[in-house]
Amino acid sequence: MGRYPAGAGRWLAGPGYEQRVGLVQAVDDLGVEGVERPLQDVRVLGRDGGRMHTGGMRHAVSEQPVDEGHPTETHAADDRELTPTARGRTARPEPDCPVEVALAAVSGRWTTLVLRELMGGPLGFSELRERLPELSAKVLSQRLRELGERGLVSVERRRGFPVRTSYSLTGSGRALRPLLIELYATGEALLTMEPSMGVRRPMGN
Repeated sequence: MGRYPAGAGRWLAGPGYEQRVGLVQAVDDLGVEGVERPLQDVRVLGRDGGRMHTGGMRHAVSEQPVDEGHPTETHAADDRELTPTARGRTARPEPDCPVEVALAAVSGRWTTLVLRELMGGPLGFSELRERLPELSAKVLSQRLRELGERGLVSVERRRGFPVRTSYSLTGSGRALRPLLIELYATGEALLTMEPSMGVRRPMGN
């Protein structure tokens, strides 16, 4: 390593350098011949007859070498496959986040089954009850009303006695078909990996 010549006052350049007197300053004052440089890259200031002059233009703190072996931190929000648009790159659940919108569309017990049955075409209330016999009339009415409020199901009432009511999917409702197919495939995969996920557990456990 290089050495500073003795007998000259020196300071490390940079913000607040007056307070950071180099070790060589103290050593020079004691009359020691010299001292090893603590840093490879420094800017040296000396005195020459009361006149300050600049030595080599060097930085007080060298740049630290980049550790190429250290993995770069990434965020899931930067995954363009998971979040291809800015709407999904949120730090909290937002109502206009595409994932939240899709989940809200199929939320509610029995909702996916009602949607599945309507994928085949319009059905009346009694026809839906026949296809889903364990679904009560009250819950079916609630689900059909909610799907209508979401803009996924339309209602057609035909004149006559009694009035015949038919339920059918809107364009938005039919757009859920790929989602239902993918949910089914994902569920099958999860059940293969974790069979216990398909076991119904008592409430509260």
